[in-house]
Amino acid sequence: MHIKEISDKIEICAYCPLMCQDICTVFGETKNQATCPTMQQFLLWLINEGKAEYSREVAEIMYECCCGCLLCQSWCATRQDVPEKVRAARMDLVELNLTPKPVHDLHRYTLECHNPYGKPHEERFKNVEGKPAHRATGAEILYFVGCTAAYRRPEIAETVIKVLESANLNFALMDGEEWCCGLPQWELGLEATAKALAEHNSNYINGSGCSIVITSCPECYYMLKKVYPSIGFSINAEVYHVSEYVNALIKDGKLSLKGVFTGKASYHDPCYLGRHMKVFDEPRELIKKIGVTDFVEMRWVRDKAYCCGGNIGFNLTHPELSSRIGEKIVEEAKMVDAELLITNCPLCKELLIKHAKGKGVKVYDLMEIIEESILK
Repeated sequence: MHIKEISDKIEICAYCPLMCQDICTVFGETKNQATCPTMQQFLLWLINEGKAEYSREVAEIMYECCCGCLLCQSWCATRQDVPEKVRAARMDLVELNLTPKPVHDLHRYTLECHNPYGKPHEERFKNVEGKPAHRATGAEILYFVGCTAAYRRPEIAETVIKVLESANLNFALMDGEEWCCGLPQWELGLEATAKALAEHNSNYINGSGCSIVITSCPECYYMLKKVYPSIGFSINAEVYHVSEYVNALIKDGKLSLKGVFTGKASYHDPCYLGRHMKVFDEPRELIKKIGVTDFVEMRWVRDKAYCCGGNIGFNLTHPELSSRIGEKIVEEAKMVDAELLITNCPLCKELLIKHAKGKGVKVYDLMEIIEESILK
C-alpha cells in the first residue's frame, strides 16, 4: 500500500491533537471530526496497523477531508504535509477501485478530452481572443494556459497574451498539444493518468526548443516545476508563474507601467502559488509598481491565507463544499474595507467572483490590473 511507505509520517499526525483541527479548511465547514487532519491520519494509522480496512466509507472521508491547500502545515510544529498522506491513501483507493463517482467521472473526462471539465479538446482555446493563430516555430517562450483559463476564464489568458505582446516577446501557445497539467488527477490519486499527462506535456515542451515556460495558473506552475521532475518528467526550460516573469520584465526595463489606481485594494495569496511554491513577494511588488494608491493587507495572508475552495479536483468532486469555503476571503476583504480584491489564479477568481457578488467588492486577476496599467 502507498500509505505503508510513509507510515512514520502518518503516526506523527495520528498522535497529535493540535491546532490543525481548528485551522483545517475543510473541517471548518463540515464540522465532521472524521475530516480533521488528526482523525483522518488516525484512520490511516489504523489501516496501516491492520485494525481497519479501506472501504467506500473510508473513501468518502479521504476524498472529502482535504482540498490540498496546505494551510494545516503553516500552523504545524513539525511542518507535516497532510495532503501528501491523503494523496497516498487516494492512490490506494484508486488501485482498489473504491473511488467515488465524481472521481470516476473526472478520470473519464481526462481520458476522453484531456481536461477535467469534460469540455471538447478541440475547443480548448475557442474563447481566447487574440491568441497566436499558429504555433510559432522557434519561440523562446511557451505560454501554458491551463484548463481553467482556457475554458472558464479566457479573459485571463487574453490579458497575459496582451502583456507578453506589449513586451515584444517571441512566444507561442501549445495550441492543440496542451493537455491538462495533471494536478487534479495527481491530488485525487489518479497517479497513472497524471503521469500520462506529464509525459505528453513534457515531451512537447522539451521538443519545442523553448527556454522559458510561463503559466498563469498556480496549479500548473506547481505541477510543471515541482511535481513533473519528482515523477520523472523534468522540463528542460525555466518555469515561471506569470507574476514572477512580468515582475522580472519590469525590473529589466522591458515593460513599463503607466497607470495609477484609486480605491482600496487587497491581495489574496493562492494556495498553490503561496504555500506550495513560496511566491509571496513578487505579486506584492507588482501591485506597488502598478501604482495602487491604497493597498491594505487582510488579516490572514501569505502562508496563513485562507483557501478559495480549490483545487480543481476538489472543486469538481465536492462543488458545494468548495463553494462555501472561499466566503471567508471576501469577508476578510470587507473587514479592511477593500473595494478591489486581487488574486493571482484563474480558479481563485472563478470562485471568489461568486462570493463577492452584491458585496461591493470587485475581483480581479493580477494580470488584468497589469494590462490596464500598460494601456493607460
